[in-house]
Amino acid sequence: MFLDVLPFKNDTARLVRVYGDEPCITLPEALPAPEGGTLTITELGDYCFSEKPRGLPAPEELCRYAVEPDGTARLLRAFGRDLTGASHARYDLDFGDGDASTAARSGEEALHPLCGSFLEELDKVRQQGYALDYFESLSHTCCVAVPVRSPEGEIYAALSFSGITDVTSREQLAYYLPQLREAAQTITQKLFLLREQV
Repeated sequence: MFLDVLPFKNDTARLVRVYGDEPCITLPEALPAPEGGTLTITELGDYCFSEKPRGLPAPEELCRYAVEPDGTARLLRAFGRDLTGASHARYDLDFGDGDASTAARSGEEALHPLCGSFLEELDKVRQQGYALDYFESLSHTCCVAVPVRSPEGEIYAALSFSGITDVTSREQLAYYLPQLREAAQTITQKLFLLREQV
């Protein structure tokens, strides 16, 4: 995973962009500061998880870190200066401006802005009325979930069916959608009846 951050003077930083191959991340508690000491991420940039970033800071203002699975963070680039000998350009992981051979050696060609089209995916979930998780949150697990709403439409809870990816396909998950939706609707109706009786 790679993080592009905007450092501030008080040893804090804004997360500007996140790149990786997993949909869920754990941010390091601290990052090594370019001039020594540490940085703590205290702000999320407006487009750090968006597929279509706009209004990003200039690369000379940013630092890029590689974050290992154990949470160890390594400074790769500081304020436009590359510290690894690799070729990097402005937001190269967004726009493909970097050296392709270097990216292939480092595995960067498989990365994408995390969570890819995260905000767009949330809109899709809202429109279709259910969410699908296939090998994204936990290894070898999958689930489909629907919201449980109040009579006014406010989401109170969720109902889901979970399976194992080795034996459960996306199509099989979709099979349970009608039952989940019916159960969610029944709960909503019972909530309304209970409220009327109180």
